[in-house]
Amino acid sequence: MNQPSILEARADEPSPTVEEYRPVNPLAVVALLTGLASAAALIHPLLAVVPLAAIVLATLALRAIAASSRQVTGRSLAVTGLCLATLFLGWGVAANLHHQATIRRQAREFADDWLQILASGDLHRAHQLHIAKEYRLDPQSQMNTVYETNQEAGSSFTSFYYNPALERFRAAGPSVRYHFVEFALQSHDSLADEVVLKYELETPQEPVPFWISVRRTYKNHLRGADWEIFSVTHEPPVL
Repeated sequence: MNQPSILEARADEPSPTVEEYRPVNPLAVVALLTGLASAAALIHPLLAVVPLAAIVLATLALRAIAASSRQVTGRSLAVTGLCLATLFLGWGVAANLHHQATIRRQAREFADDWLQILASGDLHRAHQLHIAKEYRLDPQSQMNTVYETNQEAGSSFTSFYYNPALERFRAAGPSVRYHFVEFALQSHDSLADEVVLKYELETPQEPVPFWISVRRTYKNHLRGADWEIFSVTHEPPVL
């Protein structure tokens, strides 16, 4: 009785299938790379365009892969890029909102303190907070003498205080009454934040609005941020 040869037996066995190579969708690769670059949204709000672009690219890649009837791969790459973009976009937006809220709170505290100094009649000290920090006088110095003898300081002092908004405020004297109304405007660039706060001076007739612009300038990591009263006007300023 003849026995089937080994080759014949193996020939009868089903041969293992070889998985066909499927190319990776290029959009999926680009979506992944853009998703990684979405961390830039943490640097500046305008860079939120990077994760938004990654979301669009990932969505297009997933649609193309689904429509290819399994002819191309890359779904996991596109999904990873989509997740990264969503994470960094949400993180960036939350960080920016927190930053803006912190700046508004600190600006309000600085403006309130400045108004209290102004109401107390210490005009020279109040004027010093209108000057950039590196040019301010030593608080222990004889400010009255400096303002009387230094023409530039005296001119700056006069031009700052003799405007309609502050004239009304100073005319009310120590019993001046005022209250905060709202945050009118807020802006930010790479080195400075500016917040415009609206206040109202309480008078026997009707409240008189005035606006204080507070500027925060970031110098360096050692010095930190400097605050100053940038302007006080009787009309709403435009940033």
